[in-house]
Amino acid sequence: MLLKLLLLISLQLISAALFAQKSLEQYRQEIYNAYIDNKLNQWERIINELEREYKTNHDSRFLKEKTFLQYGLTGYYLQVNDKQRASALLEKFYSGLEELGKLSSSRAEYFALMSAYYGFRLTLAPATTVYYGPKSIAFLDKAMEVNPNHPLVQNERGNADANMPAVFGGSTVKAISSYIKAMKLYEDRGEAQRNWQYLNTMLTLAHCYEQVGRKDQAMIIFNKILRIEPDFTVVKNKITVK
Repeated sequence: MLLKLLLLISLQLISAALFAQKSLEQYRQEIYNAYIDNKLNQWERIINELEREYKTNHDSRFLKEKTFLQYGLTGYYLQVNDKQRASALLEKFYSGLEELGKLSSSRAEYFALMSAYYGFRLTLAPATTVYYGPKSIAFLDKAMEVNPNHPLVQNERGNADANMPAVFGGSTVKAISSYIKAMKLYEDRGEAQRNWQYLNTMLTLAHCYEQVGRKDQAMIIFNKILRIEPDFTVVKNKITVK
């Protein structure tokens, strides 16, 4: 009996050690690979693992990575009209945001993510636009005031313009300008290498070009994406079909 107990404890210790050996960089590689392979369902597992890592070692970098991943996955679920999953994840996203707001040194990132949160809320329930719309814009204004040269801030400004009704000032043309700025900021900051947010910004930019009939510009961006990441499934399949 004692031998079995010791064996069980040893196996638990080995499992814990193996889990602890997983670095933040390894998680980022998994996140990126799932993105380019169009297997975003894998992000749910990674989010849970990052949550466990943060609770174990209290390293705010894992909290930040998890929160950004929840941000991206919520947007994806809304894009594919999976409102049930988006709604469930959104509350977890907000919970992480509250904690991140207490720890993060980047107020611009926090304000931009809060703007996204309220944008997600009104997308889930359009009838709440009058309530959540101003909240989203207020946080975006704060982010722009703190640091307009942060790529996430410009990206969220683009998202706001792209999704806001024209009667309230929304414009795909204005969104294009913000996405271009975000793309260039990622590049200028040296954050374009194996970065899903950078690729996603360009993908969104290309889709906006298509929406306004600028198909040649869209194709330039699609080809730029493939030069950077030839294995990006979504774009590779789109170019092949064309």
